[in-house]
Amino acid sequence: MNLLGRPQDILVGVPEVLWFRPTLDGDVVTIAALPAPTVAVEDPDGTAVTVAESPAISGGNLTLTRTWVAATTPSNYLAPYKITWAYTVGTTRHYAVQYFFLLANLFISQVVEGDITDLDPQVKTQAGQASGSLSPWIEESWGDLWDMVWQMTHLHPSRYPSDRFRNAHIEQAKYRIYEWTIARQAADSWIAAAKRHEARAKAYVNFIVSNPRIVVLGADENVGNDRQRQPGFY
Repeated sequence: MNLLGRPQDILVGVPEVLWFRPTLDGDVVTIAALPAPTVAVEDPDGTAVTVAESPAISGGNLTLTRTWVAATTPSNYLAPYKITWAYTVGTTRHYAVQYFFLLANLFISQVVEGDITDLDPQVKTQAGQASGSLSPWIEESWGDLWDMVWQMTHLHPSRYPSDRFRNAHIEQAKYRIYEWTIARQAADSWIAAAKRHEARAKAYVNFIVSNPRIVVLGADENVGNDRQRQPGFY
């Protein structure tokens, strides 16, 4: 999963596709087939990782399909891997760096549109979406939770059981939906509804990450008691 330019999460032990979209001066580029793109990968310690697979061009993207082994997963779930893509545009060779995490489990939500409309059948009409999908708001709101967890804890969100964030995700999705409507149907009631759902989502997340009884995966020593965190990589 790669939301809003976050480092991509890669699951170990299964075939996964690492995606990269090269841009120059804010524009998507046309990647030349020759010379072929290449990659160089380093683990969190800076040691080179041997990659036998070759990157491919998929439309305007570069992809690397590979099964990563569990033995290369960082134990602290904090340090990212580094991949350097080399590709040609026109006659010029370019190099771009991307970071990704190798994880034993992913931070994935099971919330779908029906979970939101079941609780609030009028939400699509209220949001001006009598037809169409709410999936953009659901996806973006999950990305919001990714950011919240990181900012509050400096831990990768996958350290926490993702099913605990179900209520927070629903509230954040409704915040996103109501926030989108404000510019089109400005009213105090819409603004109040958006702020109410946003506050609930933050409260849910704060409760989860501040509860010492929720033991995070791969925890630092004594982290469940004193809540001390390692510094982040950003």
